[in-house]
Amino acid sequence: MVKLRTKSKLLSPNGELDMTFDKWHQACQRLLKLIKQYHPEELTLWQTHYTSIMVKETQGENWLLWLSYDTEVRCRSVTVGLDPSQFQKKLFDDLYI
Repeated sequence: MVKLRTKSKLLSPNGELDMTFDKWHQACQRLLKLIKQYHPEELTLWQTHYTSIMVKETQGENWLLWLSYDTEVRCRSVTVGLDPSQFQKKLFDDLYI
């Protein structure tokens, strides 16, 4: 399970919700390198999260939904300590609406 970081600043999604898939993929690669360097115990969780988005059949046609989901998972993982490797169905369903 992801550890709750109590002193972390809230993350802002500004500028993230208009990324193309290619820009998102590049950003993910950079983020995974940083996670590996600074939080190696969480690397597998985040690799699973990104891989699961990459292989979704609806990823191309619903890119903005998946981008929003990814952004929310990253933001909430800092504040509520959710496990990014697990699909957050309620969160996804809320975004879908």
